[in-house]
Amino acid sequence: SRRRDVGQRGVRGALGDRSGADHVLGAQRPRPGPCGPAVGFANDLTGFDGSGKEGKAGIWPVVAAGLGNCRSTAKFTPDQHHHFLVEAAFMQVGDQGVLMGPDGQMEVKETTRPVPTLILHKGTVTKGRIREGEALRMTVNATRRQDAQRNHTATHLVHAALRDMLGPHVKQYGSLVGPNRLRFDFAHFRPLSSRDIDEIETVVNNEVRKNERVATEVMSIQDAVANGALAFFGDKYGEQVRVVTVESFSKELCGGTHCRHTGDIGLFRIVSETGVASGVRRIEAQTGSGALVHMKKLETDIRELSDLLKVGQSELVAKTRKVMTQLKDKERELEELKLKIASGSAVEATAKTIAGIQVHVQRTDGLDVNGMRALADQLRDKLKSGVVALGAANDGKVSLLVVVTKDLIARLKAGDLIKEMAAEVGGTGGGRPEMAQAGGKDPARLDLALEKVFGLVERMLERYTNGG
Repeated sequence: SRRRDVGQRGVRGALGDRSGADHVLGAQRPRPGPCGPAVGFANDLTGFDGSGKEGKAGIWPVVAAGLGNCRSTAKFTPDQHHHFLVEAAFMQVGDQGVLMGPDGQMEVKETTRPVPTLILHKGTVTKGRIREGEALRMTVNATRRQDAQRNHTATHLVHAALRDMLGPHVKQYGSLVGPNRLRFDFAHFRPLSSRDIDEIETVVNNEVRKNERVATEVMSIQDAVANGALAFFGDKYGEQVRVVTVESFSKELCGGTHCRHTGDIGLFRIVSETGVASGVRRIEAQTGSGALVHMKKLETDIRELSDLLKVGQSELVAKTRKVMTQLKDKERELEELKLKIASGSAVEATAKTIAGIQVHVQRTDGLDVNGMRALADQLRDKLKSGVVALGAANDGKVSLLVVVTKDLIARLKAGDLIKEMAAEVGGTGGGRPEMAQAGGKDPARLDLALEKVFGLVERMLERYTNGG
């Protein structure tokens, strides 16, 4: 038939020869014995009938691949896992179902596409035996197929909506269509805003409610482009391609199964929008029952938040903003209190005068780095001239901070002091001559690091005086 000829040309173009088939299967090929898997032909962009039902259209020959030393009598028996490359006029990626032959059947657990023109079915022989060269009847799991169809047609609608909203620079960089979700990667230079996402959802759901017919037609690539089908320069297409059209909204080259009408999608919801590479964005979404489950989960979360905050759902946003403002105020008050306690503490603070220079050393557990800086600024202003060394142990980590007033940096540098202190607690650090900070991982040695400051100051001053 014309479709089979097209499919065979597509396979030969993709693989070229038997060694090409070896390369495609690679590690995916099972090796239970001297015989490899059975291999047939896949369609190019001429597609699937999409019905998901058993029938004559699902009978396609399994052709010997010649991988390894298989004989024509090779057979596959129950409980063996096998890969079959079958002429793909019935199954598509994500499909599950049953392959039935004259003397046995195989349950297909997974369907993948190792190269654009080949469909790979993976499963287990559950009854009798399957031989090379047999004609197999395919029965697809209709529920999974219909869910995948919803996501596939929705992907076309998303692509059209993005190009209409963002501009013709939007190009598909990859997609995944399964029964439970869809993923669409596309070229764009910035993240989508919440308003953009809402608009895309609105446009797609409007097309769903219109219940427009989804039409498919096989034609030459030249005719497809002339009729306005979306094709990109540099992409490779066969001589015959399948065009999927959603009335006046979308027209693309595609070989997968689709809904018969956009209304079959039911509901479309975007779950996330992220960046995956420079200039490439990714949308993940759900349709039909999956989208409904997603919405139900959000509604449950909203109800729980409403109960926790003790307000109606319509007041959630205002109440949340109020709580966040109050929390920030409390956090600021807490930091101010910690700073006040630390600045007035004499228990863990030690001050000495070394060669006429005031040196203030203090342990400040409970203060974060910002709090330590604020305290150091207060102490420096209070000393007018001198050295301030602070250390804190929080959550098993050490923070160190040294400040030297500007009039002393010719003789003492904060960076030199902090390096010696950090080594004591198993850390490193550095900074400017007037301020330096460091981290460490041995809180048990923090007191030793702080006590070390007085001796360090004394040695550095002696070195400066002696011209070292």
